[in-house]
Amino acid sequence: MKTRITVVLLWTLISLSTAGAGDSAGGKAMEVVSAGGYTYLRLADPDVWIATSPADIAVGDEVEYSGGMEMRDFHSNALDRTFESILFVQEVRVAGRDTEGQQDAAAQQGALVPAGVAAAATAGAPAAGEITALDGGTTVAALLADPASLEGQEIRLRARVTKVSANIMDRNWITLQDGSGANPEDKLMATSTQFVNVGDVVIASGTLRSDVDIGSGYRYEALLEDARFE
Repeated sequence: MKTRITVVLLWTLISLSTAGAGDSAGGKAMEVVSAGGYTYLRLADPDVWIATSPADIAVGDEVEYSGGMEMRDFHSNALDRTFESILFVQEVRVAGRDTEGQQDAAAQQGALVPAGVAAAATAGAPAAGEITALDGGTTVAALLADPASLEGQEIRLRARVTKVSANIMDRNWITLQDGSGANPEDKLMATSTQFVNVGDVVIASGTLRSDVDIGSGYRYEALLEDARFE
């Protein structure tokens, strides 16, 4: 099993360096909404929703995109909306706009979600005291102080989503920070089939695992498995 995980992870890392290859597509932007660290676009002909890193796009623009991956039944907490189907894309261009300027924007766009979607999106860590600890819950610093003592236990905490890497080994890998602890002991990795937006402050719950080694140099002192978010 460990061999299979290692191979899948290596394949994923290779995908990160080649994301964006392939044919481009596009259409006229009929709706444009920016929220939760993404710009959501509904394109016409064909009718499709896409999402990318924040981009300067207006309704009526003719848009071209590439490097996308479909996600089904994706729920955006920021929009409080579930998309039956949406493409997360690496690069978006507006037809007829200055190419050189768009290249600079595209270089900034490259961060969404990996494995054919793009690189992982990130947000700044909260300052100490910015996020109120959950009543009856714990903190990232407390978990990382002695994760072995919490092995297999159900834990809850309030934290900000500072990074999301989607669809790696059939799970989303979500970095949580709450302003407690000091770098590098200030981040908790969570795995989940649920998707959350970068920048959201969430209540996370799940089973804590300690000293998790998934191979290829990826080892976690603490990992929140099968996490749920509210």
